[in-house]
Amino acid sequence: MDSLPPEWRLHLPGVGALLEKIMTACPYVPSTFRPRPDPGPRPEHHRLKVEAHDCPEETNKCSHHGEVEDIPFKFKLEEVCTRRTEAKAMLMAPPKPQWNIDTSVFVPRRKESHTYYDTRRLLNRMFELDWSRVSKKSGFCRTVIKDKTQMQMEVLKETMRIKYAVVCAAFDYYISADGDDYTLQLNEYTLLVRDCNIPDPDSALCKQRDLDTIFVAANFEEDRNNEESRYNDDIALARFELMEALVRIAMAKYMNPKDGIKTTDVADALDMLMTEHIEPNIPKEALIINNVFRKGRLYNEEMDILYNSHLPFLETIHKLYSEY
Repeated sequence: MDSLPPEWRLHLPGVGALLEKIMTACPYVPSTFRPRPDPGPRPEHHRLKVEAHDCPEETNKCSHHGEVEDIPFKFKLEEVCTRRTEAKAMLMAPPKPQWNIDTSVFVPRRKESHTYYDTRRLLNRMFELDWSRVSKKSGFCRTVIKDKTQMQMEVLKETMRIKYAVVCAAFDYYISADGDDYTLQLNEYTLLVRDCNIPDPDSALCKQRDLDTIFVAANFEEDRNNEESRYNDDIALARFELMEALVRIAMAKYMNPKDGIKTTDVADALDMLMTEHIEPNIPKEALIINNVFRKGRLYNEEMDILYNSHLPFLETIHKLYSEY
């Protein structure tokens, strides 16, 4: 009560004058012993907005006096301090170096292929290697080259070069059908020729069994003791052997006198086979450009971090299974 101004204490109902005398006579009376005045009379009607209720006849005796209606308050929170802290941390932290593929886990790809992407130059290097292997096979020379002139062979080579990207795409797609990622098994080869509508039951030399014979002929290894034969499966086609098989199929389908010769040039026959059967019928998934995947999904900082975190395990798996 002593915190109230004297003029307020004098006008308290009931005991205002008495309290003033007590406070004046003994200003140091402990609050515990100071008398408390009766509360003032309640107003005759509610001054504040309260919840709806039935007041008694004597409104000043209503138990709802002093209550306030619940009002929902809206608060707006701002992360002022947090933002300042983050801004300060950004100013103090050294700038993060920009990710560089030349310091990433993908560097070995460039060391081996001299580029991170499949380029025309890289594709030509692959083609020259595969074609050199095909042209060295005496069986291919006897069947295909025979009495062909050097000019005709060059035309055949360039035709195969033009179609080489599709051949690689088909090879990569179908070798994954049976879990072997390096060679084309007989069942995968059969799936390829059937998807491309190559077998002809009415043909003299292009029935399914004839195509199986071509598979065996293209898979024949003349020298089983050289280094290449060590990695060439005896019952599956390597990529260069698929190239030979396609040339043989083209000759059986378009240069067969029993079915009517459609062309006398092996290069034309190969082009017809690729244009009429292979390119229109292999699944679209096989023709997805690898560089699009590499650029959009593979070569980035997130994948670099992921591969690095599992690199020892992946290298162990590669070393184990590459020896088979």
